[in-house]
Amino acid sequence: MQDRTDSTTYYNRGIVNYKRREYDKAVEDFSKAIELNPIFENLEESNKVKLFEHFIDDFKQVIKESR
Repeated sequence: MQDRTDSTTYYNRGIVNYKRREYDKAVEDFSKAIELNPIFENLEESNKVKLFEHFIDDFKQVIKESR
């Protein structure tokens, strides 16, 4: 069982990857952060969930446009 702080680690690494313009890695990290923290699934109205989803949507769009 992984610690919930792992989700924070993945989130923070996602931010770093985004700033490095490593968008594929950033999407993977944000997705893993959501997967590891079941609280995000249960609180759809949570600002954190909206933020993660916003980042993932933005990253996917950037990746699509860069291909």
